[in-house]
Amino acid sequence: MNHEDLIPRINEKKTFLDEIRAEISSLQNTVETKSRQFDQAKVEFRRCSQTIEQSKSELKTAENTVNELT
Repeated sequence: MNHEDLIPRINEKKTFLDEIRAEISSLQNTVETKSRQFDQAKVEFRRCSQTIEQSKSELKTAENTVNELT
């Protein structure tokens, strides 16, 4: 094979590598987005857990008040 015969194959391989790079970049962006969403979900979960604990405490206080009145 001479040099001119290799050019189409080289270009084909370059195109293939460019497609792989684009896919990797897309996957990296997806991972970063999902990671941010997960971090946000953890924060929201903590908030909900705190609200639940506060509600439990308020319920206990209300139960104690009812018991004292009866």
